[in-house]
Amino acid sequence: MAEGATNQAECDAPCCLSLDQLTFALGQIRESQVSRETNLATASHASCLSSTCPAHQTASDSHSEHQVLPTTVPFPRAIQYALAFAFIVVSFLSAIFASTCLASYIWRASNAVFARLAHISDPVLEEIERSRREARIVDVGDTVKVVITRRYVHGMRYWQDMAMTVVSLATHTIFYNPVPMRIEDMQALARGKTVVVVIPNVYHHMFVDDYVNTFPSAVLVGSQHAAERHVPHLTILPPSKVALPAEVELLHIDGWALDEYVMVVHSARLCSAAHFISCGIE
Repeated sequence: MAEGATNQAECDAPCCLSLDQLTFALGQIRESQVSRETNLATASHASCLSSTCPAHQTASDSHSEHQVLPTTVPFPRAIQYALAFAFIVVSFLSAIFASTCLASYIWRASNAVFARLAHISDPVLEEIERSRREARIVDVGDTVKVVITRRYVHGMRYWQDMAMTVVSLATHTIFYNPVPMRIEDMQALARGKTVVVVIPNVYHHMFVDDYVNTFPSAVLVGSQHAAERHVPHLTILPPSKVALPAEVELLHIDGWALDEYVMVVHSARLCSAAHFISCGIE
């Protein structure tokens, strides 16, 4: 209680300062005021430099007004539509062209494959090809040759002998009773002369296609019934409508069911027949 009373007495006592102390205190107060004003000025200048300061923002706006901003010229809408339409048309045509090329390629490839498979799997073509390979040429005289081969049937389990007579004259080469043989051998026998192919009867027309394809200008003469039976139909002329060499005659066997023609070559003392000699005379 005594200590509290003492402090209270000290606070209530009048304050007495000397002149020097008072002058020093006033100087300290003035220095603190100057320091506070300096700090406020610095803070105000920093806030003005920031983007949020209205004065700075106004200065920036006025500066930006003098800048030349880049401008874009709008493209005409009609040209845009035209270009888009042209792009669609070109794309569509390109797709059609690509599809057509692809379909054409697939078609050719599939045809080649199917033709190859048909050639391999078709026993008739294999039989004919074997007959071509086995064909051999026998010289009978200066102007007469015989081509001998075999006809294979029923999967090559059975065969028949076949023969063709070839007569080489001054201006004509005559193939009587066409049989399978190699194309190069056929052309060698023709020797570039006028080719006459004699289909002797209604049955012996099966292998004439090779001669028609090899000699497009060949003259076909003989059995009219063979022309009707062949697929496709052939244009076979009767002997009376063909200008044959003078030494050659084609004689029709009247009354013979096979509609057969026999060839006589007087210069070679030759008479050739197909079924008539083997079957017609008993």
